[in-house]
Amino acid sequence: MLGVTLCVLIQLMPGERDCRRCHQAVWEGWQQSMHALAYSDPVFQVSLSGIPEESQKLCLDCHDPEGKGVGITCRTCHGSREIFPFQMLSGDTLRGPFPPTSDSLPHPVQVDQTLREAAFCGRCHNVRNARGFPLFTTYDEWRESPYAVEGVQCQNCHMPENPSLAPVDPPYTTNLILTEHRTPGAHSLEQVQKTLELVLYPVLRKQPVEVRVELTNREAGHAFPTGLPTKRVVLEVQLLGAEGDLLARQERVYARVIGDEAGNPLTTVTDLFLRGSQVLSDNRLLPRKPRTETFVFLGVSPDIIARVRARVYYDPGPLPVPEGKPARILLASASVPLTGRRAP
Repeated sequence: MLGVTLCVLIQLMPGERDCRRCHQAVWEGWQQSMHALAYSDPVFQVSLSGIPEESQKLCLDCHDPEGKGVGITCRTCHGSREIFPFQMLSGDTLRGPFPPTSDSLPHPVQVDQTLREAAFCGRCHNVRNARGFPLFTTYDEWRESPYAVEGVQCQNCHMPENPSLAPVDPPYTTNLILTEHRTPGAHSLEQVQKTLELVLYPVLRKQPVEVRVELTNREAGHAFPTGLPTKRVVLEVQLLGAEGDLLARQERVYARVIGDEAGNPLTTVTDLFLRGSQVLSDNRLLPRKPRTETFVFLGVSPDIIARVRARVYYDPGPLPVPEGKPARILLASASVPLTGRRAP
């Protein structure tokens, strides 16, 4: 995880057992998730502090729907109605996608298949700001992707099944397979590093030097990067000398740039939530659509170039970075020597 892990024990309604007692594996996964940190995450707290109090409800409806400072808990998803903002079910009934496997459960179960559908995630992963402008469009991006056509839901990638674990502990028995509740996403190094495929094509020793790179969003069922528009993907190409010395570099940035009514680009969370009004540009990487880029280097003699290197980074933008964590994450790298004969 790129964030800070915080252990939170869910306290349910008075008289209920806490979820951990019967769902240890589920709880341990959730404990490592950004859902558990939705309210307490330092990045969120710093961002929230810049939002006027009268507008903070827009943030807290998703980050603290129960109003208890505990983030997204088991009850948020399993004990709320199918509307937004979240409204908790009365009593001790909890929703789940499967019928109960025992008659002696400590709480009633309401079978609800919507927990397995992308629209359920869309309640929080499509966000309008204080002006009603669609600031986060992750769910809409998924709906327009080939994954939606194929019926691949958000849960298939972000809550994969783990056949080695069961969702409930003894003495209760079940033949159900655990779905991971870590919900890895942009804060998961493993998740983001498998998203993009980078291909660096052979480079001819000629003047001017032309470098062709292909980027493909292979794994994400939405645009990459998605979510907060401060996030960027940076593709960098370097020309290196015989000793590995840097001779020249260029880069391309992929992002969704949001502006105010006057067309000024906005870069802070506060401005995005309060003043964001229009999309100035959006060249992010769409699912399964290769992007070919050509870099032309003028004024660099191909005779002194030994290798070409391409790197692609994930950059969360101007947000607080937890101590010890890199501001940019290397997603992929490739290098090739120049081909062809040197000039005599």
